[in-house]
Amino acid sequence: MKTGCVFNEKLSRGKMHGEDAYPYVKDNIVAVADGLGGRGPEQYRDIVTGKIYTSAYIGANTVLESIQSIPAEELNAETLRTAIQNGLNTAKSKYEKVHTGISSSMFKTFPTTLALGYIDNMDLLHAYWCGDSRVYVWESERGLLQISKDDLEDEALNPFTNIAEGGQMSQFISLSTNYSINEASYQIGKEKNALIFAASDGVFDFFQSPMHFEMFLLELLQKNESFDAFITELQSSLVRISGDDVSMGMLFKGSSTYNCWKFDFKKRMDVLKNEMDEIEKNKELLIENDRKISVINQKISELSKEILSRESAEIVNKLVDAKFPEEIVKEFIRLIPKELAQEMSEYQEEVKKNVAMLKEMEKILLMKLAKEYLQREQTHLWIWTNEYKYKELINERELIKNTFDELAKRIKKLGNVMMENTNAVAEKLIHENVVDEEYFPEAKKIMGEILSIMQQVENQGKLVKRKERCEYSIDKICEITAEKYQKLYKEFIWEDKELPFSINSEIRDLLEAFRHSKTEKITLMGKREELKKRIQDHLLNSNIYEIAEKFCREEEMLKFAELKKCECEYLQQQSIYEKEIQSKLENMWNVYRKSYESYLVA
Repeated sequence: MKTGCVFNEKLSRGKMHGEDAYPYVKDNIVAVADGLGGRGPEQYRDIVTGKIYTSAYIGANTVLESIQSIPAEELNAETLRTAIQNGLNTAKSKYEKVHTGISSSMFKTFPTTLALGYIDNMDLLHAYWCGDSRVYVWESERGLLQISKDDLEDEALNPFTNIAEGGQMSQFISLSTNYSINEASYQIGKEKNALIFAASDGVFDFFQSPMHFEMFLLELLQKNESFDAFITELQSSLVRISGDDVSMGMLFKGSSTYNCWKFDFKKRMDVLKNEMDEIEKNKELLIENDRKISVINQKISELSKEILSRESAEIVNKLVDAKFPEEIVKEFIRLIPKELAQEMSEYQEEVKKNVAMLKEMEKILLMKLAKEYLQREQTHLWIWTNEYKYKELINERELIKNTFDELAKRIKKLGNVMMENTNAVAEKLIHENVVDEEYFPEAKKIMGEILSIMQQVENQGKLVKRKERCEYSIDKICEITAEKYQKLYKEFIWEDKELPFSINSEIRDLLEAFRHSKTEKITLMGKREELKKRIQDHLLNSNIYEIAEKFCREEEMLKFAELKKCECEYLQQQSIYEKEIQSKLENMWNVYRKSYESYLVA
């Protein structure tokens, strides 16, 4: 048996570091441990050396150190767990935790996986594992066989479906969790070449299927001319493919001649290659189809940008000013960034409030200016103008006011007399207990006075209506005058020109408030231009052909329709190719699964 064939590469975002321990290979034992960086990022300091390591790194290295103390003939699930637990407890006393201020219930103490394979004198392979690191056997006749079974929360997942589903581990080794060591066995064929290896998930997780992983191994085996060359290229290839730490330990059982291995596995490669070639043909069709879709999307993008560059200014103007139908505005808002849509919505609300305020204040200001003008100039108004009537209405209003005042005095006086008389009659009737005819004329007189007051109140009601009509006529004349002088007032308001006449303090206060709102409007107009530019830039830099479609000409619409039809056809074809590839892979896996399920002993 050829031993010592081992490699470990620690990769994380292209840098040489990581959590996998260096694989252990000795005689007829091979083992790997994958420190779980996501669950063990906490830092620990070596009490003796002062060096700092992650919790995951300590866990993986401690586990592999612990198993080395067990004699091969005593290896089993129970001895492994005892040795591992003792090792982790000892490690805890050697390291002190570095408090970084970062903590989580997800973090565990020294979390790691383990995969170990041991071949006894009868060529029986014993596999022990915890987590998702694996033990494999690779034979020329049966192909690549996974002896271990990943500890997954969804037990229905197998190595094929797990690639797509991405199952979560149900258990792993740690000082702060309960775990058990799984075991299974497999009888290796006598006088057969077989590769036994343990591997972390970074070795196999980035292949499309277990069959692709085996094909990868077969091609490398046939390509190289020595065991060392095979191992070297295997290592460099996996490091290039994987996005994770990769560690792998191997045992070569059988012939020591490399050409014998190549010959022995050639038949297996031919069988698998025929099946894989069919998949690759579909892949090539899929790639070509993707290229065609990409070309169409590029044409759609260019056509969209052409239309948008022509129409974007108008589109953005309408969008910002909310001049589209509501459903179109909603669609646009869906297509632009949320923060930009929020800004636009806030801007539009500010504009609404400002416009409403300006309109109201302008109306009030113009009316007050008109009234002041008419009041001041009423003695000089031309007889034939509409404004001349203002003087008559003002006089009428004064007469009505004087009538009101006089009537109020009379009613008050009459009311006081009536109350005195009424009280006097009531006193005599009650206290003297006399019913005399002499009181009736007095009571009748009082009733007459009451009727007189009611008549005067009725007359007052008529005066109120007359006053309202008078006020309405005065306001209408003011409105007409305000419209007449509106241009003059707007020049003053917007261009800061001097008023052609003096104004009172009330109007000055209104004017100052108006000018403040005017300043806000100018600020909002600046914000509008900034928003327009940002939205326009977004539209021009996005492939949002839906927007372009709404504003394209007839010939451009036909181009869109043609391109979309082609894209739809290619997408349908793409779906067919993908289903065909998946179907072939599933058929191949069914062959694998028969072997996988037949030897697995949980």
